[in-house]
Amino acid sequence: MIMDDLESHADFKEQNRDRWKSQIIRVAALAFRKKGYHGTTMDDIAKKLKITKGSLYYYFKNKEAILFDCHTASLDIVEQVIEEVRGTDFSPSEKIHSVVYHYLGRMLDRLLGSVLLLEEESLSPNLLKQIIKRRDEVERFMRVTIEDGIRKGEFQEGDPKLLTFAILGAINWSPKWYNPSGDKTASEIAREFADYLVGGLKKK
Repeated sequence: MIMDDLESHADFKEQNRDRWKSQIIRVAALAFRKKGYHGTTMDDIAKKLKITKGSLYYYFKNKEAILFDCHTASLDIVEQVIEEVRGTDFSPSEKIHSVVYHYLGRMLDRLLGSVLLLEEESLSPNLLKQIIKRRDEVERFMRVTIEDGIRKGEFQEGDPKLLTFAILGAINWSPKWYNPSGDKTASEIAREFADYLVGGLKKK
């Protein structure tokens, strides 16, 4: 019984820690968007969260660790979406549409936009290498799916690599213009993006 109580307490602490880390990443991503990575301090993030800077260091050892987790949080989202799509019998256009819609929608909703491309040069070489490796896998999935769509005659002829860059570039540039209090919800924006980008791939 005591062991069960201890395990429950440990689970609660871990869940609470994960919630706090997610909230910190969300607030930090917004701060990085507004002031840039180098223009944002740990004090800025702590004040937004209404906690002490010391409390912030309990969850992250430094500002770079927060930035790295912002990147990994974005990649976690798109990798999860890709895994969901990979196990379906969707057509190439349905796969691309689903990835764009769910990735962009979840990213805007959870992170208020992404810093996936905007601040990557601020990471140390070792951390940047980890991000690039995971990002390359995302790009590979998109490129292979577009190649499949071209081969099956669903998509018009084009360079799959450049088309992949165009699609992911459009998504990852969203922090520059996204306004959480704007007229459209994250889901509505994601739907319009997916419709437009997939529409550009299809044969007329």
